[in-house]
Amino acid sequence: MAFVSFGFVGFMILVIAAYFLMPRKLRWWVLLAASYAFYLINSEWLVLVLLAETAVTFLIGRWIERSAAKGKERIAQQKETLTKEARKALQSANKKRCKRILTLGVLVILGTLLFLKYYNFFADTVSAVTKLTGFRVPRLRLLLPLGISFYSLQAIAYMTDVYRGKIEAERHFPRFMLFMSYFPQIVQGPIARYRQLAHQLYEPHDFDYDRFVRGVELILWGFIKN
Repeated sequence: MAFVSFGFVGFMILVIAAYFLMPRKLRWWVLLAASYAFYLINSEWLVLVLLAETAVTFLIGRWIERSAAKGKERIAQQKETLTKEARKALQSANKKRCKRILTLGVLVILGTLLFLKYYNFFADTVSAVTKLTGFRVPRLRLLLPLGISFYSLQAIAYMTDVYRGKIEAERHFPRFMLFMSYFPQIVQGPIARYRQLAHQLYEPHDFDYDRFVRGVELILWGFIKN
């Protein structure tokens, strides 16, 4: 379902109608359901890759935050007995521990992206180099999930922001699923930071005629340019 298609227009009409008919507190659930429906329509079972990366990113974010909090608590409990050098050593050790957790998360997410996107290229390159020896790296029938580059980089940005203390780790998994899968943004970009996008998704929005008309105008211009 391409963005510039009548099928997508029909899909958006259904989503918009359902969103504003839903009670305010439940409206973000419509966006979540629509996002996963969009991925199911376009990628079928490959939506499981998105779900797996979402779960990994969510858990890594929570792990980093808990590890940092435990380290600070340990230092606070020993505040009166620690020397300045000992406190700095504990802070450094805690930061390194959090960095190792972040590195694990980045390796999982980036490794998945690189494997699905470049494995066959690597296999063909190695096979071409070793052709005279008869050694060949087998190719795999890999399908590239829709938007994987965008949501993988978005996941890495989120984990990095949690590690740097710029944001608190999300504690509500379905809400985090929406942040990772929001379909109008994740397929075409840009890559959004959590603190910029999340509150816009979760807060209920009332229907505004002027904004609606302006949005339709922008969409029509997009259709014309394509």
